[in-house]
Amino acid sequence: MVASTHLMIYEIIRNHLIEYGVSPTYSEIATEYGSNSASHIGNAITALVEAGMLRRRKRGVLEVVGLDVQRGPKTSPRSCLSCGNQFQSEGIGNRICTECKGLHIFSGLDEYTVAGLK
Repeated sequence: MVASTHLMIYEIIRNHLIEYGVSPTYSEIATEYGSNSASHIGNAITALVEAGMLRRRKRGVLEVVGLDVQRGPKTSPRSCLSCGNQFQSEGIGNRICTECKGLHIFSGLDEYTVAGLK
């Protein structure tokens, strides 16, 4: 049987997965739950895993059994190579912000010439 406090932690994890697409860290769980006790949270997670409600993945990632979460692209802040402003980049190949991508210089080759040809 799972304790009611464990069910509260389960709901925190489940809601975080639904909202953000990634499992929360222990500190995020503690903040939402209102407890700084890592051992209490760890015991609750172990009880939920043993009850078959959670599954542990690599690197401490938690998964709610039966919950299909759509994971979006992971973004991180980067500086735009064109204007230098910070923006949320979707990967190492995304180095130009949306505003700069709309500029004429980044819109493709409208006119071009090949050297030596008329």
